[in-house]
Amino acid sequence: MTAVDTADSPSDIGNSSSVRLVDHVRELLRVSNSRQDFLRRSGVLFGRKLAAGVVRIDIRTDAGVVTEITHDPRMTQETAQKLNNEFLAPLAAEHTTDRSASEPSFKQFARGRQTFCAVGTPIADVADGSLVAIVTMLIPGDGQPEFLLPLADSLSAAVSAALSRVAPLNSSPNHLSAPRTVSGEGLTQKDVAAKQISARQLDAVSRTSQFSSVREFAYSLVNSLCGQFAAEQVFFGIVRNGRVTVEAVSGTADFKASGPGIVAVRQAMEECLDREEITAAQISVPDGIASLPLHRQLSANSSNAAVISVPLRDGDLTTAVVTLRRTADQPFRAADAEAFQKTLIPYGSAVRVLDRAGRPLSNHLMAAGSSVLQTVFRRNSPGWFLAITTAAIFGVWFLFGSITYRPVCRARVVAADLTHLSAPFSARLKNVYVKPGQHVTAGQLLAEFDTVELQLQWNALQRQISATTVELRQALAADDLAAAALARSRLTVHESQAATVTQQIRAARLTAPTNGTVMLADLEQRIGQTFQQGDDILQCAGGAGWLLNIEVPDAVAAWVASGQHGTFSAAAAPSDRRDFLVSQINGSATVVEDRNVFSAQASLQSPPDWIRNGMDGTVVIQTVPRPVWWVALHRVIDWARMTFWI
Repeated sequence: MTAVDTADSPSDIGNSSSVRLVDHVRELLRVSNSRQDFLRRSGVLFGRKLAAGVVRIDIRTDAGVVTEITHDPRMTQETAQKLNNEFLAPLAAEHTTDRSASEPSFKQFARGRQTFCAVGTPIADVADGSLVAIVTMLIPGDGQPEFLLPLADSLSAAVSAALSRVAPLNSSPNHLSAPRTVSGEGLTQKDVAAKQISARQLDAVSRTSQFSSVREFAYSLVNSLCGQFAAEQVFFGIVRNGRVTVEAVSGTADFKASGPGIVAVRQAMEECLDREEITAAQISVPDGIASLPLHRQLSANSSNAAVISVPLRDGDLTTAVVTLRRTADQPFRAADAEAFQKTLIPYGSAVRVLDRAGRPLSNHLMAAGSSVLQTVFRRNSPGWFLAITTAAIFGVWFLFGSITYRPVCRARVVAADLTHLSAPFSARLKNVYVKPGQHVTAGQLLAEFDTVELQLQWNALQRQISATTVELRQALAADDLAAAALARSRLTVHESQAATVTQQIRAARLTAPTNGTVMLADLEQRIGQTFQQGDDILQCAGGAGWLLNIEVPDAVAAWVASGQHGTFSAAAAPSDRRDFLVSQINGSATVVEDRNVFSAQASLQSPPDWIRNGMDGTVVIQTVPRPVWWVALHRVIDWARMTFWI
């Protein structure tokens, strides 16, 4: 039988989003006149909480299955019926035929540019596990399964928990799963209970395997427990390395682990972890349940609320802790503690499996390595004695042994026979014939300055020399000794000036002094520029090798001396290390980049072909033997002495 109604929310149910799900369910219990009416109203509540456009609920009764559909009042009945037949009916059939589909399901659909999702969840009787109803909803938009599924699960759990207060619909309900039976001769009651617990654990592992992480499972669990046990708030904490990490809080999607409220809950959980049994705090604690200080403090900070923590165990190991909180007027009873324990016991192993399955590879390797180390170096084992012996030997060597002190310094490569070619006079650069890195031979033309003005000066001087020579001859012919002496003096001056100009013309052509490599010749963009006398023009390195200019900090200079060896590693090729020999160290310090350093020179032995002038790198100098403790701690000791004057 199918009925189509509008989705008007009952007026007797509050619309405030701050009202808890449990309060909504209690209100439904109060206003419902039958179990079928309660389930029908629950379907309306599902649709309102999940913002569904169409809600279908299939209720099982003695007469058969009653299907009721509610929809958005803006939608026509024909459209709602069509959407039900196309999307909701198949989803409801899946939950009916699939006995393992006891958890909420989620499906995504698209029709043209429109997207919507369908959520289905069964409602079971917690007393015997029988299936009493199936709720399916069609929600517009993409939907968020990480939000919708836990909310649907919480609503389903709250409604299922409340069914026991309503008269049953029938006496022969269908079940989500076939009832488990334990048969066999000679089994004691303890054996039967153990088999039942094992079966519940397997079922719990199967359920948790549907979740991708512990946090996702934790939110589903706390929301379910919050509705099932009428709790004000439920917290879930996972145990890792003896500490508790709060993973989920019912009704809160985001929280700060460092918040004072979460810190208080975590401390109470760790108190329960240390106790390894149920711990509570309220006005009157039931007999047999421990009440400890941190739980009492948590209760006092929550207006004397009832607080109880239940450990989830896997054998002798506690894997998680669940903390529930109720208002002060709803204290926990001994029966509640037993119900909590019975519900949560199967999940101890499942949580551990899910936590391990969700770890990244690095955590798996760390855990495996830690386990191996704990096994090898357990107390009084051969590995433990070996570790103690090794530590003792290392301690003696650290205190009384010595090693070569090897400070690390910065260095720069320079050519051993670098020649600087500068401007011989103030002149304009005419042409450049080489480039940096080019190999040249002795006498090869490198660059040339403009000599037009010099040539004009030389020509003028030659004319003056010719004229003065004529004057000298005329004075000698006239036997005028004074005029001849004056002419000879002028001739000497002109010849000297001409020789100077001739030398400048020759010096205008810069040639390679020896066979080598041009180091600095970036002059192609400076042709036509006037250089002053003494300006650096070119640098040419011969084949005599390479030197290292080492910057030795003043704190290390006392241990560095000529004749010490070391290793150089260029920044351009850190893996290629070359030996060197310190040839000298300056006696006075210089400031380099706000650091006080002493400059040391070292000859680089067997330099590679790729090395270039000006390359930076790092050197390690083999200085003198020093105590091991001094090499390891002298920087800290020196800092303490300079800071605290000790």
